[in-house]
Amino acid sequence: MIWPEESFSYMKHYQKVKPREYTFAINTMQQLYDNLSEQKYKYALEASVIVFPELLRYSAFRDELETLANELKSYAPEESDGYSIGFFQMKPIFALRMEKIIALDLELKTKYPLLLIKDSGTSDDRIQRINRLQDWTYQLEYLKAFCDFEIKRLKLENEDLKIRIKYLATAYNANMFYTREKLDKWAEYKTFPGAQKDLYFKYSEICIEAAGKVVVK
Repeated sequence: MIWPEESFSYMKHYQKVKPREYTFAINTMQQLYDNLSEQKYKYALEASVIVFPELLRYSAFRDELETLANELKSYAPEESDGYSIGFFQMKPIFALRMEKIIALDLELKTKYPLLLIKDSGTSDDRIQRINRLQDWTYQLEYLKAFCDFEIKRLKLENEDLKIRIKYLATAYNANMFYTREKLDKWAEYKTFPGAQKDLYFKYSEICIEAAGKVVVK
């Protein structure tokens, strides 16, 4: 899947300035797409590309992030909104919100029983959640459930692929409950760091270009 290149290429930028991180992110994105395709997941491409910037970040700070995840288990605060864990940089609060959404939605509850957890607000529950966020299988389930929820909530089923990626990526990066109007505004903000100092890009635009790098089967 290839779209005409713009005058500036995010992919070429990261490949040139951060080649190790770029290679890791590209390869992992492809692996993610392949896994989701094998599972016959309908939105495999969209789910794969919306985490591409997070894969770049994870590759750059892998050791620090893994150390942080282990430290979180010591006190595992429920309000850990600022802490991101795993390949896709998911926050514990993000996982908790998805679990609550799934528990209240019959369709999602049927599709994602693996994510059902009887949360009693204890330290053990929160530690279990953090462990899940370090596990590839669980991360895929959270990611698929997120995409299904957002596509239904924002009525994206019949939208153009680029539009779906834009809204999914922005909701993933900003807030899963924002309206389309608010997501449109957020999509214009340059919040994701480039590979050079004081350089920032639009998160969703990186994801849209990354889609052209996925080998679609």
